[in-house]
Amino acid sequence: MSDTPAVGDDEYQRNYVQTRMLSLLAGRSDVKALDLPKPVRNDPRPFEVVGIPLTPGFHVVEIASQLLGGALLDERYGANRTMYVRTTALVTNLGVHFKLGRENALVWVTTLDKGQPVAGAQVRVSGCDGKELATAKTNAQGIANIEGLSFEPYSCEGGEGYFVSARAKAADGSADMAFTWSNWQRGIEPWRFNLPTAGWGATWPVQRAHTIFDRTLLRAGETVSMKHIMRTETLRGFALPADRPKTVQITHIGSGQQFEIPLDWRTTATGGLSAQHTFAIPPAAKLGAYSVVLAYDDSGTWQSKTLSTGQFRVEEFRLPVLQGRVGPADAKPLVRQRSVPTQVQLNYVAGGAAAGLPVRVSAMVRSKALQFSDYDDFQFAAPRQRNEPDTASDDEEATASQDNRVVADKLPITLDRNGLGKLNIDNLPLAQKPQDLVLEATYADPNGEVQTLRSTHTLWPAGVVAG
Repeated sequence: MSDTPAVGDDEYQRNYVQTRMLSLLAGRSDVKALDLPKPVRNDPRPFEVVGIPLTPGFHVVEIASQLLGGALLDERYGANRTMYVRTTALVTNLGVHFKLGRENALVWVTTLDKGQPVAGAQVRVSGCDGKELATAKTNAQGIANIEGLSFEPYSCEGGEGYFVSARAKAADGSADMAFTWSNWQRGIEPWRFNLPTAGWGATWPVQRAHTIFDRTLLRAGETVSMKHIMRTETLRGFALPADRPKTVQITHIGSGQQFEIPLDWRTTATGGLSAQHTFAIPPAAKLGAYSVVLAYDDSGTWQSKTLSTGQFRVEEFRLPVLQGRVGPADAKPLVRQRSVPTQVQLNYVAGGAAAGLPVRVSAMVRSKALQFSDYDDFQFAAPRQRNEPDTASDDEEATASQDNRVVADKLPITLDRNGLGKLNIDNLPLAQKPQDLVLEATYADPNGEVQTLRSTHTLWPAGVVAG
C-alpha cells in the first residue's frame, strides 16, 4: 500500500493502492458514524470547526470526503472517488511516565488534572510487536518497578522501543487508560539537563577507573609510580568488576609511541581493588604529554575496550635551589599609603639562608575591580563622573595598560646573613579608588636560571568600603 498518487504506467499502478482511498473503519460493528454539517452555499473557502464528542479511551477518527477525493485523487478512479483522512485521539486523565535503566525500569502514573499519584493502576509493558513483556501494579506513590527489561529494546518493522500502558478507575468509577512509548522523550532527553548517562548501546556495567601518580611532571630517565583503582557502578553503589583490564598502555600523545605493561590486580582485606607498578622513562623519551589507558584483552568479553585514567608530562626543567617571598613588612592593610616598607626573604630549599645574594625589586600600581563573594548583588566601584568618558571598550588590554604605573624599577638590595633584605617603595600615588600593588623580586638561582617572586596587595583609599 502506498500514499503516492497513482501516476505513470497503468499496469504498474494496478499493484498499488493508496491508503487514503480506503476506509479502515467501514463494516465494523463498534464504529459510530456522524454527519458533518455542510458548508455554507457559495462560500469560496468553506471552513468549519466541528466538535466531536469522545468518551474516555483511545479513538480512531476517520473523515470521508468526496470533495477532497475529487481534488486530490487521480481522475481514473472515477467521479465518485472518496478520500479518507484519519487521526487518533486519547481521552484520559492519566499521565504515564517511563524510565528505563540498565538494571531495571520504572513506571510512574499520575493524574493530568491535579498531578496526583495514581495507586493501584495496572501497568503493562509490551514490545513494539505487541508481545507482553512485563506487568505490575502501582503503589501508593503511583510507582511500579519493572524488572527484567532489556536496556536495548528490540526493533520491529516501522519502529522500536517499549509500549507502556496503564489502566485505572477514574474518580467517577469509569475505566480510564493511557499509554506512552519509551522513545517519546524529545525535548526532555537527559543530556539537556546535564544528567550523566551511559548512552544507548552501553549494556555492560559502567566502569570507573583512575590512576594515582606519585607526580605528573618528570624528566627523561626518571621513574614514575602509578596506582590504578577500578570500580563498577551498580544500582546500590560501587562494586568490584568481574572483568578487569589486562594491560596499561602509556602513549606519547604527539607521536603515538606506545609502551605496554601487564597489570597485576590485587584485592585488599577491606574489599578494595587496585594495581600498582612503576614505569622507567627511557633516557631518550620524547618530550610532551603521555596518556595512560587501561586495556582489556582483545579476545575476551571486553573486546577493544579501553579506559582512560590519566596523563603525565615529560619535560626538560631544572628544580629551583632557592625559595622565598616578597611583600610588605607589616601585615596591616595599606590605607592611603604613600610609602610601603618591603622585605624579601630567600632560603635554600635544602635549608639555610641565602646570605649576601643580590636581588632587584620592582613595583607596579594597577587598577583593581572590587568584588566580595558574600555580596554578589552589590557594586563597590565609585560612580562615574558626569563628564568622565566611559572607559568600557572592546580593547580591554589597551584600557588596562592605561591604568598601570611602574613605581619602582629594579631597585637593588643585598640580603643579609639571615637571607633578609629591606627597602621602601616610595612615590606611591594617593589612592582615590582601590588599586593593586604588585611586588616582584628577581634573583639568579644557583642552578643557572633567573627566578622571580611575586605578590599582589591592595592599596585602599579608606578604611571602609562603601557599596
